[in-house]
Amino acid sequence: MEYTDRNEKFSYLVMNRDLMKFADGSKVVNKMAASGDDDDDIVRYIVRSKAVSLAGTKSMKDDFLTAFIDTFDSMNTRSAFKELKAHIRTKKRKAKR
Repeated sequence: MEYTDRNEKFSYLVMNRDLMKFADGSKVVNKMAASGDDDDDIVRYIVRSKAVSLAGTKSMKDDFLTAFIDTFDSMNTRSAFKELKAHIRTKKRKAKR
């Protein structure tokens, strides 16, 4: 999956949409949302799962995951995962009903 827009530039929106799609299909994410887990913990699970899948590895160390997320956030002044976090909050609200 390439996270680029029509101009071949990296797109946070395209990345977030793919991560939201992954989240919607994940039983683990749905369970975490229903349990009321912390939004950041859910984001970390999603990002780790997707990155491991894309890289074709079996795991990612916590310190590498933190650096990965921090790097993306530092490149985007409004938070690289803003749309994903909003999506998670929506999932959690729906799960409470």
